[in-house]
Amino acid sequence: MSKINEAIQQMSIEEMQQRLAEYMAADKEWAPKPIAIEVRHRDVKDIVGTNIYDVIILKDDDSEDVIKFPDRYSKLVYIYTLLHPKGFQRYTLNKPEKRYPELSSLYSSIFMIGAERLIDYLSKEEKSFNQMMNQAITGVRKAFMGKVGCEELVIDRPNNNNGRTLIPAVRDGLEVIIDSQLKSHG
Repeated sequence: MSKINEAIQQMSIEEMQQRLAEYMAADKEWAPKPIAIEVRHRDVKDIVGTNIYDVIILKDDDSEDVIKFPDRYSKLVYIYTLLHPKGFQRYTLNKPEKRYPELSSLYSSIFMIGAERLIDYLSKEEKSFNQMMNQAITGVRKAFMGKVGCEELVIDRPNNNNGRTLIPAVRDGLEVIIDSQLKSHG
């Protein structure tokens, strides 16, 4: 503790205030709280690639935090889960004979490309659907790592929710704002 006291004694008031602000920002109690989550179409006219929707946490200090998903499937599953506030049973999406209609349609809308890549991946073998879902949810958790105060925005384990895949904060009433072009998928 004496080393810390020495360092404090050598700091200027401005430096102490800056360090205290950083410390408090990393503390859950002081961190800005999510008030809504939004799936927003980018307003950029020269979008490169197919990533034209952002998932954004809106916070009570008027700040926004864009979630960076590690892959398309994580973003797809997260947005699908946002569209279903009460959650869903995974098996209802596993329809290989119909080419995964709900996921394929949403995938095409989000990424503005055909869903052949998704369908090919899911059709490889019987375990592919569950593997994709598990990897996507792991990717969602990875995207939210380090987001202080946002733990309730991560997809929860189905066994905690009577087998339903859901986001606790959304189930509990957190406002979800979905771009009008995606609402029809809910």
